[in-house]
Amino acid sequence: MVALLQVRDLNKRFSGVQAIFDLSFEVTQGSITSIIGPNGAGKTTLINMISGFFRPSDGDILFNGEPLSGLKPHQVAARGIARTFQTVELFGRMTVLENVMLGRHLKSRKGLISAAFRLPGVLREEMDIKTRSLSLLKTVGIADYAQMKAANLPLGEQKLLEVARALASEPRLLLLDEPAAGLNEVETQKAAEMIMGLSERGITVILVEHDMKIVMSISDEILVLNYGAKIAEGPPASIRKDPGVIKAYLGDE
Repeated sequence: MVALLQVRDLNKRFSGVQAIFDLSFEVTQGSITSIIGPNGAGKTTLINMISGFFRPSDGDILFNGEPLSGLKPHQVAARGIARTFQTVELFGRMTVLENVMLGRHLKSRKGLISAAFRLPGVLREEMDIKTRSLSLLKTVGIADYAQMKAANLPLGEQKLLEVARALASEPRLLLLDEPAAGLNEVETQKAAEMIMGLSERGITVILVEHDMKIVMSISDEILVLNYGAKIAEGPPASIRKDPGVIKAYLGDE
């Protein structure tokens, strides 16, 4: 199996406090890899380093064989990595469709002069962006809300919208930071089905999530962190039985 992402001997320190300790792992192309661990385990810190928001103190992050360390978030995105956030980050006054179209403009090929004069090529591209954005809303199941203001969406649909906007940049790797947080059971199941559908389309997914039901049901591999260090790694069946994981995270029962 081909490793799309490789993390080697990664460390992150904040003013003397070490958040990530000598972390190494690989993510296979087309897989769903979940990262779990108690609060403060370093999960979001890791996502922030992969996506360029934090710079590693030491170690390497390779994407498709090329180093990511030192790149800014927009440069990482241009390489083919997109992400969502724990707290939904939408443009509330824009419509649902406009939010996705904004994400799609990362792939725009027309320059500022063409856009300013509304040349025919720009109009064609804008129509293509709109069509593709509507298709992505259908993919995540919220196309019926296309013309609604994003701020008026229920939380579950807002999180799906954020995923659709991330997908608009056509990523090879999608980083999802707690997509099920705050969702009810029906919304969580909808999110799980959507993530599995993305994997079936060949998109590699890294999922940070506290909901163990969704983690165990959709993950190919699970990476377990505790105090910034890896304590276990493997398929759900082995993680479920791992004594260290049970003690540190899942509970003694």
